[in-house]
Amino acid sequence: MNKEINGYLWHKASLAALGNEYLTKNWEVKLYATSLYNAMLWGRGTN
Repeated sequence: MNKEINGYLWHKASLAALGNEYLTKNWEVKLYATSLYNAMLWGRGTN
């Protein structure tokens, strides 16, 4: 189940990164998605 949750968070982070119109290069989108994903994991662990 943990893997499913992490996959869901990665999907949400990727969609949010793709929705950002200021990112123009693929590596920028991937880096931003990874940062969002890490922030979501960190936020989930602080509760």
